[in-house]
Amino acid sequence: MQQQGLTGSEVAVKQTVVDIIERGSVYDVEFLDRHYADTLKIVRVGSDGNTSVLGKGEVLGFMQGMRARGQEPLSTEAKFNHLEVTDDLAHVVVTRRMKLFGRDEKSVYSLCLAKKAAGWQVVKETVVAVE
Repeated sequence: MQQQGLTGSEVAVKQTVVDIIERGSVYDVEFLDRHYADTLKIVRVGSDGNTSVLGKGEVLGFMQGMRARGQEPLSTEAKFNHLEVTDDLAHVVVTRRMKLFGRDEKSVYSLCLAKKAAGWQVVKETVVAVE
């Protein structure tokens, strides 16, 4: 997905997601705290079909632990598959590949964002491991 032809809102949403990927890759918990809604739920479906659901506190705690253990940064590799904005809501689909839990993993992320006073925040996220 190219920047060309995107509306102002679409550019802002895409940049928010790029920033979340880049800052999240180095475990910037403070940044993620501002860009994840307090009601955030992340549903993750593993390649084995098992599903887990994490809230904002659990996600930030996991990232804090990764940072405290001095884990290497995650890959920022991302392909934007879909982006749409309707008024104050946005939907973004991104394919990512990164080493997580000791193995290389390709996953598709579906993010729902809402425009708040401070900018765009992720309110729901679904992650499906495909490899």
